[in-house]
Amino acid sequence: MARSLRLHADPPTRSGLLASNPQANQAAFTILEVVLAAAIAIVSASILFPLFNESLLVGRQSVDRNLIEAATSLDLSWIKRYAKFRKMKSGPYPLSSSHTKTTAAFQTSPVLDYECANSDLTTTNLSQQFISDAVSIASTADDVVPKLPYAFSSTTSSTIPISNISSGYTLSRSVDTSNPNRVYIIYKVSSTNQKPINFVREASIVMESVAWCTPT
Repeated sequence: MARSLRLHADPPTRSGLLASNPQANQAAFTILEVVLAAAIAIVSASILFPLFNESLLVGRQSVDRNLIEAATSLDLSWIKRYAKFRKMKSGPYPLSSSHTKTTAAFQTSPVLDYECANSDLTTTNLSQQFISDAVSIASTADDVVPKLPYAFSSTTSSTIPISNISSGYTLSRSVDTSNPNRVYIIYKVSSTNQKPINFVREASIVMESVAWCTPT
């Protein structure tokens, strides 16, 4: 009896299966690409998001600084204007004695004249008087043209409220009247915000009436 010869083929390998099945091969590479793309996206987001958030904070800080600058300029402009009008008893302006703080009613006239008692030079501090009068303006703001933008809450320091500014920023106005004929104004910003603003502005205000005061 003849013996039959049986040939046993080797089992197909995984590479052989993939090679013989292009659809499975394509699916395997597609999954790998998706995983790789997702990993790249996660890494990119972790890098770009802090940069984007930082750019937003810097942009907002620029807006806040502009608001602070505008409020400071507006306040300082009023103080300089008041330094010109205080104790003016006649001039080409539609003023009132409640604004000028003169003892007599203000007279509209082409002649510029100031009221300043000689005793003021020896018995009182003119710069302190100036700030005290500015504090009292808050209750009679309707008589002031232009109106006082930010009231003086005290003779030494006040907080200037700013609309639409980010929380954590506070603008303060400090007053120094150590010089009897000159007022020093200092503006500073304090911050509890994660992006502090370094802002300081100083100004020296001379009252126009001082030049009209001559001691006896």
